[in-house]
Amino acid sequence: MPVPATITDSAIDPLGRDDAAMSGHTLRWRYVFEGRAYEDHQLAQDRLRLGPTDQRRVGDLRPGDSLTVWIDPRHPGSAALREDRLLGNEPGQWLLGGALLLAGVAVAVVAVARPRRAKAAAP
Repeated sequence: MPVPATITDSAIDPLGRDDAAMSGHTLRWRYVFEGRAYEDHQLAQDRLRLGPTDQRRVGDLRPGDSLTVWIDPRHPGSAALREDRLLGNEPGQWLLGGALLLAGVAVAVVAVARPRRAKAAAP
């Protein structure tokens, strides 16, 4: 479930040991759900986009910025930067998931059709 939140802190964390390493940000945010205030945090790669409708990157966020975090209403004390979707959060992941599903169906059809052809060809 999406919930509005406000960034309270953003710290840069190197991800790797050399100059070519990516950097990450530990973001801390505050949000309110059903009248109760919560705080949470997450380490994420600085280039990670917040989602399909919010094209900002994690590295762009500063204290005071607003964003949407995702919670499970049964466990509202834990929030995530992105919605956890079955086939992933990016369109490329959806396409890959769809392609793998179609490939699996094709293999199943061939596996079922092959024994029938063998029986039909037998004298």
